Amino acid sequence: MLTGRLDAVTRLIERFKDVDDAYIAERLYAVAYGTAMRSHQPDRVGTLAQYIYNLVFKSGAPPAHILLRDYARGIIERSLFLGAKIDITEANIRPPYKSQWPTIPNEDEIKPFLPDWSRGSHDSRDTEWARNRIGSSVMNDDFSHYVISTKWTSLRLEDPPWQSPDARISALTNIFSKKEISAWSKFQRAHDIVVQMPMNRILIKIQRPPGNEEPQIDKESNIEKTDALDPEMVSATQARDMALKRLDSTLTAQHREELLKLLAERNDINSRYPPRFDIRLIQRYILKRVFDLGWTVERFGEFDRFSIGYKGREASKAERIGKKYQWIAYHEIMAFIADHFQYGEHFSGDINDQSYEGPWQDHFRDIDSSCTLRGSSKNSSWDAHSPAWWCPIDYEDWGNSNDAISWLSRHDDIPKVEDILSISNPKDNSRWLNLQGFFLWKQPAPADQDRYDIPRREFWYIINGYLIQEKDRETFMKWANNVDFYGRWMPDPVEEYRMFLGEYAWSPAFQYFQKQYSHDLGDKRWTQPNHGCTVKVKSVAFEYLREAGGFDCSVDESYRLRLPSEEIIAGLALQWSGNEAEFIDATGRLVVFDPTAQENGSQALLFRQDCVIELLKREGLSFCWTVLGEKMAVGPGYGNVLGTLQLSGAYTLGNDGLFGFIKHNLHKAEPAS
Repeated sequence: MLTGRLDAVTRLIERFKDVDDAYIAERLYAVAYGTAMRSHQPDRVGTLAQYIYNLVFKSGAPPAHILLRDYARGIIERSLFLGAKIDITEANIRPPYKSQWPTIPNEDEIKPFLPDWSRGSHDSRDTEWARNRIGSSVMNDDFSHYVISTKWTSLRLEDPPWQSPDARISALTNIFSKKEISAWSKFQRAHDIVVQMPMNRILIKIQRPPGNEEPQIDKESNIEKTDALDPEMVSATQARDMALKRLDSTLTAQHREELLKLLAERNDINSRYPPRFDIRLIQRYILKRVFDLGWTVERFGEFDRFSIGYKGREASKAERIGKKYQWIAYHEIMAFIADHFQYGEHFSGDINDQSYEGPWQDHFRDIDSSCTLRGSSKNSSWDAHSPAWWCPIDYEDWGNSNDAISWLSRHDDIPKVEDILSISNPKDNSRWLNLQGFFLWKQPAPADQDRYDIPRREFWYIINGYLIQEKDRETFMKWANNVDFYGRWMPDPVEEYRMFLGEYAWSPAFQYFQKQYSHDLGDKRWTQPNHGCTVKVKSVAFEYLREAGGFDCSVDESYRLRLPSEEIIAGLALQWSGNEAEFIDATGRLVVFDPTAQENGSQALLFRQDCVIELLKREGLSFCWTVLGEKMAVGPGYGNVLGTLQLSGAYTLGNDGLFGFIKHNLHKAEPAS
């Protein structure tokens, strides 16, 4: 309702600025951020952002609510991205923020709020049950176990950053003298050999051919005699001990003392991880805060006990008013923790480079306020796709039901890949390229029979599109002709579910995940595939995943949308239209979209052919596709595969259009012994 009406959004925020219900305020800011993400007008977004900044961030101490801050910040970040002229101090909108650490009640102070099941038992109709339910939820049940969690450490922001013992050992050895470094390196190598030998011996035993004599066991000590008397092990242990003596004689007294202390820490498993923030502090804050916010049996006991019904542990359900207050308190305390304590996203290793950047790093976010889609097409990866204009091929040649191998051996009936890579929209005769898709045809079963009770056949294609340098196109095709893409070892599109759809390709959340991909998986912009490929490729797609079953009840069924890569968006100066997975150019013309957001059909990511060809020529690029496919014949029951025809190939877009190849590999089922 408010898309394109940012002036009305500003008035709405102004009207509710003094509301004392944090849940209402948080949802209003979610709406405001949603409308900002769907707008490309710098002036209007800037006006909203300036008002939000003055209201929330100008003082330097925004309200202590981890989600409200996130939505408010997002509005301002959006305006900065669009180039709006606003008067702000950017440091004020980004964490860490300033707040006063709250008073956390102790164990005695929360006793009055703990459950007393002598009153309001589970099988009674006493409204006291609703009060007990709050204490039980916060301290013992699902809210305690599955919601309350933290990746923060117990170290305050002003404390030195935590480092693992290994990192501190590395820092210490960096200041060793040359003789000390040499002695330390020799000891490390000797020590590693001793540590690895038992595992190597286990692997040898696992790989021992049948019939070899098993090692004898000393029943009293339960130690393998071959281990105790193994001359290789004895020699390695002696070498380590000698290396340790040389190290001990080489180190200065101070270095010896520091190193021994760090080695002892490394051997203590509890010292390998940063000290975690005490979850019990969070629980006690939440429990007392629920009642401070105004929950009483008189006000809400009747509603929480009888009005919302009971749906067990299901996430998508109406919640108690008490649970609403639990959420408010939880989002408050997590904001306080973010303001005062060091964040450690990983549970091991160093966290020097780890800092809290936004709630997308954990699972605080819920509803995607940029997208109203409640589910995509009805086709799942298990179902044959519905007919659609972007996949007009209707495969019907299922062969003789009594001769599976003859059907599998045929190549002439296979749908032409060219006909699903380049298609025409019959509405306007526009040409489109499909750069990412999955196509599945299944032999229909008679209406009076279950398909698993009879022989059945199916056929599928998976296509993955990549950008490639035009100069590398011929080299890539020659290489592709000598490999088998079966096994899906080529780079897949990046997938993400923790950011909002409207944040794609511009937001701090998107930039954060881009850094994570580069850190964990290497440079995701251009990747050199395995199997001897000498050129680099870049996936043209990004997959946005939204899962159902969340607490916000905003999604009826999980869905996946395919989006164009950021290179395509930048190269064609595209904008997200605000409608599902549609991207438009400056004239408003649709250029790239995933049609399954609105229509049933095979998975696809469609590019307007004339636009992308212009981009490819300008940038010296080309498209290439890898193709996987399979014909499969299955007998009655489950897992009774009679044979497969595996397909592997590649296609590319050249000056003369599409060209490529498909290779076939027939596999017959082994006869039963």
